Amino acid sequence: MRVLQFQEKSMGRDFSAHGNEVQVDFLSSSWFLSAELVKTLFIETPLTFMTGEDLHLSYQLQKYRNADSFVLPVDPKDKETWGDSEHRLAYVSETTVIFKDIVQVRDEQWWRALSTGYMTQWAKMHPQEIDALFYAHSIEEVKSLGPLLDKFRSTVGKKAYIAVSGGTFCPCEDAATALNWPRSVCKERRFKIFDLGVGAISGNANSEVPVVQAVYSSMRGLIKIHNPSVLIAVSDIDSHVMKALKMASETSTNKTTFILLPRPSVPKVLWMADLRSAALPKWNKMHVSVNIITQNRVHSLARLLKSLADAYYLGDEIPISFNMDTMVDEATIRLVNSFNWPHGPKTVRRRIIQGGLIRAVSESWYPSSDDDYGLLLEDDIEVSPYYYLWIKYALLAYHYDPQVSLPELASISLYTPRLVEVVKERPKWNATEFFKQIHPNTPYLHQLPCSWGAVFFPKQWREFYVYMNMRFLRTRD
Repeated sequence: MRVLQFQEKSMGRDFSAHGNEVQVDFLSSSWFLSAELVKTLFIETPLTFMTGEDLHLSYQLQKYRNADSFVLPVDPKDKETWGDSEHRLAYVSETTVIFKDIVQVRDEQWWRALSTGYMTQWAKMHPQEIDALFYAHSIEEVKSLGPLLDKFRSTVGKKAYIAVSGGTFCPCEDAATALNWPRSVCKERRFKIFDLGVGAISGNANSEVPVVQAVYSSMRGLIKIHNPSVLIAVSDIDSHVMKALKMASETSTNKTTFILLPRPSVPKVLWMADLRSAALPKWNKMHVSVNIITQNRVHSLARLLKSLADAYYLGDEIPISFNMDTMVDEATIRLVNSFNWPHGPKTVRRRIIQGGLIRAVSESWYPSSDDDYGLLLEDDIEVSPYYYLWIKYALLAYHYDPQVSLPELASISLYTPRLVEVVKERPKWNATEFFKQIHPNTPYLHQLPCSWGAVFFPKQWREFYVYMNMRFLRTRD
C-alpha cells in the first residue's frame, strides 16, 4: 500500500529523470490518498498540534495500516508539481534559523515515532540486533523485571532495552524511577527505554481493543527495527496484552522468541544473560518430563514429591509420570492418586507382571521428539528447588547453543557422583575438591552413569532402548 505526495524541489535534485516515486519517512506539504485511509488520522491523538497533519498521517498509516509514504518526481520548471517550496523541513542553515521552532518540533516527532516502532529509512539502512527486549504494562511489572534487565545491561557484549506502555498504565518517568534510572532518560535520544504512549489511542475506554491494537502495532515495529533474540514479559500480564505481544513476536523475520516468566522466578534466572544470543531463542523448544519410579517407600516418596512441588519451573509445562510395579503397596497408591501437580499432566502406570527395577527404569519414559527429555527419579531421593533451572541452563548452554558441539553428551546429572559405581571396588571421587582451584561447582563431562537423578537425551535413549530390548530377548531365549 502506498501514500503519495508531491516532492519538494530541493538542493537541485531532479527526480523526474528517474520516473519513479521515492519512499520517505514522513509526508509533508501536499499529499493524496483514498478517502477511506484518511480515517487513520483519528486512531491516535497526535503527538503535537504544532505541525500539520501530514507527519501524523504517515506515522498512523504505517503503524496501523502497514502503508508506507512515497513522493512523486517533480518537474523543476513546473511549480505546480512542487511541494514545500519554502524548504521549511530541510536541514540547512538558513532554514534552521528562519523556521527553527518548526524544525525542532518535527525532529522531536521523528524521534518519538522511531522510539514507538516507526520503521524509518534510517532504521531500514541500519538494522539493529539486540539480545532482549522487555515489555512492562505496569510499574509493578517494571519492578519485577528490573533485576533481569539490569543483568543483561551489565553483561559485557549484551544489549537489552525495555518498552513500557506509558500513559496512565505505566508512565515512563515512574518506570525509570523504579529502575533507579534518572527520569530524564525518557527524553534522551538513545535506545534504552521506549514509551509507547498507549493511552493516546482513541476508542471506548472500557474496551481492550484499542490497547491491544496500540501494543501490537508499536511492539511489531520495535521488534522489526531491533530484531531481539527474545521478548520477555511477566507471565501474569494482562491476557489481552499477552496476545498482542505474542502476535508481534510471531511477525518477526528474525524469529524472536516470546518468553513469559513468573515473577518469583525472575531473580532466579539472571543466568539468562550469560547464554549466547544464538541459544536464547531456543528457550521454549525443549520439553522435559519428570518420571518417578516407585514401589513401597511411601515416606521417602512423600519427601521427593514435596521437593518437586517446591521447585521453580519458570512457567513451563512439565508432565509427570508415576511408574509402579505390580507389588506396589496401598499407601503409595493413595499418595500418588492424591498428589496434585499444577505444572502439567499427571500419568500413573502400574505393571501387571512384576518386572523388577531394570524394567521399571528402562520402560518409564520414551521420547516423543528430538526435543523431548526425560528426568528419571527413584523414590528415595529429593531434588533441589533449583533443579529445573539447572536442567534448563545446561540444555541451552551445552546442547542448543550452535557454537557448542558435544555429540557424545547423553544426559545431564542432578547429582555430582561421589563413587565410581561400575567397578566392584567403588572408589571415591570428589569433583568438588578436584575443581576447587577453578570453582567447586564447575560443570564437567563425566563418562560414568549416575543413578541419583539425571535427564536423558532422546537420541541416546532410543539407542539404549534398542540395546535393552536386545538384552531382554537374549535372556528370554
